Amino acid sequence: MKIDKKNRSLEQTEFVFSNCCVNDAFTLLHGKVYGCPFSAHAENLNAIPIFKKDSINIRVLDTSQIVTRLKELKNIRFLGACSYCNGRDYTVATVSAAIQTSHPLHYKPVPA
Repeated sequence: MKIDKKNRSLEQTEFVFSNCCVNDAFTLLHGKVYGCPFSAHAENLNAIPIFKKDSINIRVLDTSQIVTRLKELKNIRFLGACSYCNGRDYTVATVSAAIQTSHPLHYKPVPA
């Protein structure tokens, strides 16, 4: 699957998020809590821009700040990463288990 910016309207992006199978699953990676696994891994690969509202750096915040940010993340209409995601509902094509590429797939990293 290709990681690139999708040309969706605001309503279409909200639809992608609201129908996502992991829109309520936080992901912890490298000291940050992300709104979804795609956001976490795509950001860490520099495959998408960093969207500050998509994650919480738990290494620099106190407990009350983390709780506040978790509530905000839980009530978000969609993530910035949704604009790059193909979607994760039951209408999106799936990749068969154990099927791998025979060579590395290249992507253009986002400038840091």
